[in-house]
Amino acid sequence: MRALHRIVLLASIGLAAASAGVGRAQTAEPSPTPTATPAPSATFKLSGYGEVFVSHNFNDPDNHITNNRGFDVREDRLAIDNVVVDATGSAGAFSGHLTLQAGLTPDTYYASEPGDRAWRHVQQAYAGYNIPVGTGLLVEGGIFLSPIGAEGIAVKDNQNWSRSDLFFGLPFYHAGVRATYALTPSATAMVMICKGWNDVVDNNSSPSLMAQLQLKGARSLEAGVLYMGGSERPTGAPEGQPWRHLVDGWARFEAVKDVWLQVQADAGLEENQFGRSSWVDGALSARYKARPFLNLAARGDVFWESVPDGAAPIFWSGAGRVASATFTVDLRPFPDHMAVMLEARRDWATSDIYFEAAGTARAQTTVTLGVTGWF
Repeated sequence: MRALHRIVLLASIGLAAASAGVGRAQTAEPSPTPTATPAPSATFKLSGYGEVFVSHNFNDPDNHITNNRGFDVREDRLAIDNVVVDATGSAGAFSGHLTLQAGLTPDTYYASEPGDRAWRHVQQAYAGYNIPVGTGLLVEGGIFLSPIGAEGIAVKDNQNWSRSDLFFGLPFYHAGVRATYALTPSATAMVMICKGWNDVVDNNSSPSLMAQLQLKGARSLEAGVLYMGGSERPTGAPEGQPWRHLVDGWARFEAVKDVWLQVQADAGLEENQFGRSSWVDGALSARYKARPFLNLAARGDVFWESVPDGAAPIFWSGAGRVASATFTVDLRPFPDHMAVMLEARRDWATSDIYFEAAGTARAQTTVTLGVTGWF
């Protein structure tokens, strides 16, 4: 019995020692090293494009100007339309975008601004911060390309070399602050407070407001509807400081295989001291991808403006109505980097707003060969 007691006692002591040893081993085990917070991700992208063209105007204007066009205004001489360098970057929630330009485009782009300012070579420049609310509220401030309409300022992103009368008549850019929020994967809302139409240096003390909804859908559908309102007449204008309303809608989609349609319509009004100034316009274009490297495109547009007696017209013409028809052969030997476009266009108006050898005319016809490359 004594032997049994000794065995039990020794076993108990051994178990206690083993338990103590295990306990010490667990206690002495080093605690895990805290995971370091990853640094905010940073990105940077540099891109650019160049556009060169030569055009002939069958009106043979003495000043070699094809009047009332977006940027393809020179004729019978080789012209550099635009050379652009574009830089975008982000660091965590912060982002920035700067686009510099040189060529004929800045002269038209900033034509409404006072004086010859160095920032005419800045196409857009803005900085932003993504506020962590819901899907992310992106707030940005600076100079932005206008979201009005379906056409872009870069030829490579359009169906034709020249821009429609709608693009030329409506704003190119805005200076202000905007907020963008993704409502769903296919719907995005944007609101903006800006200085107005084509104003870095505002021509009055009243801000303008903008709201837009952009949608994506089946058949590669992209669409947008936008409202803009604000006082756009300069301080001291005889028309006063009336509120100008603009409603814009556009859509592009693949109607059938290799055939893309694009449509845009706008309407607006302004109740000024002389009565109601108003306008309505529309454009329809189609592009057929005949080969992987060859596109054929056609566009028609019309723009009506009503101006009360005594009031200055809002748009370039004051003609009552302008219209154009355009056909473009778009050859892309290197689809991701180069396009060669041959285009024929006819412009009409209800008054003499185009140049010809003996003065002015109500119509003009042009043929243009343009080359654009990008990286």
